[in-house]
Amino acid sequence: LQYEPRDRPNTKDLVTTLAPLQNKSDVPSYVMLGIPKNEEAPPTPQHPLSPMGDACSRMDLTAIHQILVMTHYKDDEGTNELSFQEWTQQMRDMLEARKRGDVAFRDKDFKTAIECYSQFIHV
Repeated sequence: LQYEPRDRPNTKDLVTTLAPLQNKSDVPSYVMLGIPKNEEAPPTPQHPLSPMGDACSRMDLTAIHQILVMTHYKDDEGTNELSFQEWTQQMRDMLEARKRGDVAFRDKDFKTAIECYSQFIHV
């Protein structure tokens, strides 16, 4: 089939073309293909849900909130803080590399200056 609707074949034309090819219209296709008919599976035994699972299944936001508060859930404060600390450390490293580059440039140590400025750019 084509992606665009205008490029797809007309459904009525398709049925008209394929209908004569079906030689046993009274026999379901799964029988002709030898596929056993799926009987309804026996119900799986239910395991008791946790309080959080029960609250989620009922979509009870108040109960979910209460469970999170009772378990002292604190979002991801530590992750955000660590991320900020990593960012500030990266900024410090970058500025320190630039300062070292400036000092080396003033001292006409161009090799060190290039290394420091390159580090400054890549941090």
